[in-house]
Amino acid sequence: MKRRLGFRNQPVKFEAFDHPEYGPMLVVDVDHRDPARSTKGWHRLYHGTQWYCVSNACGIGLLPSHDESLGHGYCKGKEGVYQTPILSTAIAYSTAMRMFDKIGWLKVVFETLVDPTKTVLSLSRQGDNLQVVHDSKDVQVVKMIVFTDSPPQNN
Repeated sequence: MKRRLGFRNQPVKFEAFDHPEYGPMLVVDVDHRDPARSTKGWHRLYHGTQWYCVSNACGIGLLPSHDESLGHGYCKGKEGVYQTPILSTAIAYSTAMRMFDKIGWLKVVFETLVDPTKTVLSLSRQGDNLQVVHDSKDVQVVKMIVFTDSPPQNN
């Protein structure tokens, strides 16, 4: 008996290619949108993260940051999912991990859709560091992007 992988027995769709700026990458479709919920007019944002978050993010969505002692000092009393419209910023926030000896450093970024009318907080920091915060219920994960040649940066 063949078993289908993915959410709700849907096949996993993915594409591998070389991005001209970011190098080799794998894009996995993890779009679990409820067909009854319209996302028309929603904005596309990116969320760089750590590998231990992948299974939760793919299964139930992104969890909100809420603990200022863990580096979320910009919460200003409001918890939420931190994202950015700038892919390079999300890449900088993701943590490089060497998963297998023969494969280089990997980073993961989630592509999301968000309702722009439900923005909790918008922060502009140095340079391209623009952060937009949303309640996790207003964030829809649609793709997982794996950068397959992305060593740690000194920053």
